[in-house]
Amino acid sequence: MSTNENIQAVVSVVIPSRNRPQLVSRAVKSALAQTYKAIEVIVIVDGSNRDTVQAIKEINNFRLRVIEPLVNVEPSGARNTGVREAKGTWIAFLVELFHRCVLLFNYTRGIHENYYLWYQN
Repeated sequence: MSTNENIQAVVSVVIPSRNRPQLVSRAVKSALAQTYKAIEVIVIVDGSNRDTVQAIKEINNFRLRVIEPLVNVEPSGARNTGVREAKGTWIAFLVELFHRCVLLFNYTRGIHENYYLWYQN
């Protein structure tokens, strides 16, 4: 394991996706291009879609994980799956259609404040 892989993600960016390979690819690239590098990007591909999985896997980055649930879990289930898999202190939900804005939550110590971050790609 390289030293880069040992970096603990502070922000987990969760991107649910279904049948939108170009949009999710753009959203992932936007998240990974941020100057703040202590992030992990988790894409949940809801429903069987080889094109979406292939588009994401072409992005070679150790901070990117792709999860394919065995059954259709719908958008809320995809987000919940991402939260369960997240390693960061902060969770950012990124909607592939609106890849320039995310809603960020801190799930530690019962803090329920919402923050908006704007990507400038």
